Amino acid sequence: MPVEELFKVGTIEQDTLDSLNAMFGELFTDVAALQGGAQADNASATVALIVSSDGVTTLLPAATVARRVIISVQVTEIFANGDGAQPTHTIGETGSAAKFAAAARFTGAAAGTTFSFAGTLSADVALIITSVAGTGTTMTGAIDVTAIASAQ
Repeated sequence: MPVEELFKVGTIEQDTLDSLNAMFGELFTDVAALQGGAQADNASATVALIVSSDGVTTLLPAATVARRVIISVQVTEIFANGDGAQPTHTIGETGSAAKFAAAARFTGAAAGTTFSFAGTLSADVALIITSVAGTGTTMTGAIDVTAIASAQ
């Protein structure tokens, strides 16, 4: 990577910004080459699931290699039945919906409670959250889920 004088006293010009962006692009390409493409397998994501969330949410897409994953869950609204049943959520991977957390883990959880899970996300499967909406009109329960995956 060539060394360039990018900043002049008192001014930053568009040419300078373009040069800086080009240098960052080169640096990213160099780092990717050194890692052998592993950066594509590293990922992170966050999702908020509320009482009416229903179905499967893909938090992290599949990768061709197994990855270590750390999952952090924060309860943002108390899980309570009210006049129906509170919502449920499992955290797992495609083909094993509760691999990291079973639905019972969040039953009755108080707002502000945090949970942490870690393990290996298998190759060629996505990290998923399977939700079943609460029933009734006064049930409650919501979570924020953040996951970070890193190639092994």
